Amino acid sequence: MGQVWRWAVLLVGTLLGIAPQAHGQQAFPYIRDYQVRLDVRTDGRLLVTEALQVDFGSLRRHGIYRRVPFQYDRPLAGGVAAHYRLRMRLVWVTDSRGRPIPVRERRDWGSVEWRIGDPRVYVQGEQGYVLHYEVQRGLLFFPDHDELYWNCVGHDWDWVILQARCTVSLPGSVDPGAIRTAFYTGRFGSRQARGHAAVRGSQVVFETGRLAAGEGLTVVVGWPKGVVQPPPAWQQVVWWVSDNWGIPVGLLIPLVVGGFLFLRWWRHGRDPAGRPVIVPQYRPPTGLTPAEVGVLLDERADPVDVTATVVDLAVRGYLRIREEASQSLLVFRNVDYVFEFPANPPAADSLKPHERTVYDGLRAPRGLRGSRAGRSRATGSEPPRTAVRLSSLRERFYLTVRDAQQALYRKMAADGYFAGNPERIRDAYRKAGLLFVFGGFGAWAVWGGSSPLNAVLVGLGVALGGVLFLVFGPAMPRRTGKGVQALWEVLGFREFVRRVESDRLERLVQDQPDLFDRVLPYALVFGVADEWAQKFQDLLRKPPEWYQSPAWGPDTFRPQVFLDRLSHAVSSLNSVLPSTPSRSSGFGAGRSGFGRGFSGGGGGGGGGGSW
Repeated sequence: MGQVWRWAVLLVGTLLGIAPQAHGQQAFPYIRDYQVRLDVRTDGRLLVTEALQVDFGSLRRHGIYRRVPFQYDRPLAGGVAAHYRLRMRLVWVTDSRGRPIPVRERRDWGSVEWRIGDPRVYVQGEQGYVLHYEVQRGLLFFPDHDELYWNCVGHDWDWVILQARCTVSLPGSVDPGAIRTAFYTGRFGSRQARGHAAVRGSQVVFETGRLAAGEGLTVVVGWPKGVVQPPPAWQQVVWWVSDNWGIPVGLLIPLVVGGFLFLRWWRHGRDPAGRPVIVPQYRPPTGLTPAEVGVLLDERADPVDVTATVVDLAVRGYLRIREEASQSLLVFRNVDYVFEFPANPPAADSLKPHERTVYDGLRAPRGLRGSRAGRSRATGSEPPRTAVRLSSLRERFYLTVRDAQQALYRKMAADGYFAGNPERIRDAYRKAGLLFVFGGFGAWAVWGGSSPLNAVLVGLGVALGGVLFLVFGPAMPRRTGKGVQALWEVLGFREFVRRVESDRLERLVQDQPDLFDRVLPYALVFGVADEWAQKFQDLLRKPPEWYQSPAWGPDTFRPQVFLDRLSHAVSSLNSVLPSTPSRSSGFGAGRSGFGRGFSGGGGGGGGGGSW
């Protein structure tokens, strides 16, 4: 027995001894140690020192590159986002022994990249790199405190980091008892805190263990007002104008470009003349689906047109909408909706392209791959389902909405209702506008040195011409004679839906029992679904087969309850189906890292790799 124990101890010791080496072989290159020091100066500057011990193993590399974002977006009134840029200046880069290392700097798309190493020399094994750079505007100033919210280890590293340490050094005048701290680890958005933090005088030390690829360390340190002097108001104004100087460009309109675009709209953008009087129509234009009616009405494929398509598919028997309610917080109800697909639906071959896109998208919702903002991709279709919950489509169905909108544009143009694809026409003017805007910036850059005044005037005029292209673009799509004729029929049908009287409606229902269901999707795109539903408050005798709810049974159906449930369901569809995934930085939004902070929410961060 003793011999067995000795062999077991020897085996465990051997495995523990070789485990790090085996891990290193599987993870080359990796970062053995990541040390960051953040020195907060009283004048508001932030001095950053990063020391990395990188192990390349047997791989031959020139060195590493370090990429750090410096541009963020801060929301303004009306949902407009203004740029907020950090001022970064690289001071020096050395190896772990203090010897200088060649470095090349490149800035693009709101990030700075430092490519470190000699392109004529290869390195192997463990290498040390020390970066020292200065940051202005890296601190946040709130009414009750000042704060450093910084991604010490960014989330864009493709390597494993065995350990990380971040030391924040505050001015000596700060009271240690008044320092507040928080930190977050893990992937972007995580609120985990693996590791520990300690306040040691005017320093705060954060330490964490192994970080997998894509995981980071974000620290938050707050201190009382008066320790650090915020930048003066004039400096903040200068920075803001420097970051957002294109915003005031849109205040004036160049008359020449405006006149040209007006004449072009007059000749090529106006619809042909149609009937001057709207005649009520008792049925929609022949051959036009609710979504197509919506596009014809405002020349746009809106998300509500996709919602109307879902309801129309349900009315026509391709699916059923079942309401599910659960009790939460004693009195509040949590409502979800289930789309159920019958075993023998009508033939899908008869569906138009946008309808088929929506139908297939509901039966096999596409997922997302990747966690970086703006890089979501469809992973392909899942096997067709017999049922799917509306809640499961949030931030996933938007890809299908986009494809259905494009299919609508193509079909309406191909059928002769528009002179061209409305979205492509708008996009052409949009691109021309952006080209003019950037041309204005280019003129400013080219002539700014020799003739600043001319550069400002020429650049401003060209850029504002671009704004006019963007303004006129939405009005440029043109309906054909066929489209105008159909539009008048649509307007007449909308007039009927809006103004039909109850006695006439009662006679129509006797001849057409399914009138409410058939017209409802059109009422959705007209924006009068509630008005249409209210007209049937005394006419509905039983719930439609395509909508089921636990709120009624065969003998307990009440029209008002059904109409309320239906209104809530449509509102949920309009909210969920077009919703897109979002990723925003708390730092860029000017939010504090305390309470609602998360990993990756601060300034700094980024990542790197080898080259």
